[in-house]
Amino acid sequence: MHIHDQKFLKAWAKTQQKGRTVYILKGIACGFIFAFISEAFNLFESGFTSTYFTYKFLLRACVYITGSAFWWHYTWNQNCKRYNTLTNNPSSA
Repeated sequence: MHIHDQKFLKAWAKTQQKGRTVYILKGIACGFIFAFISEAFNLFESGFTSTYFTYKFLLRACVYITGSAFWWHYTWNQNCKRYNTLTNNPSSA
């Protein structure tokens, strides 16, 4: 087993203790931050108006948050598969 596999096992064991919900909520928070940064760039491009939270921002936030939730759910499943593979058969990895 490689040293990066050992580091992964240790880190993923800690992450699993915190739980899937916390893992995905952190990903959703990242999605909201990306939506906010994206909207900030649009505001700088178009100039600031009196309306900061537009329909486009709300739509973008929903898309980023939904996409983030699916992405972090997918990465959770992939990391669980890798963790199970390494713990069940460490010589093959």
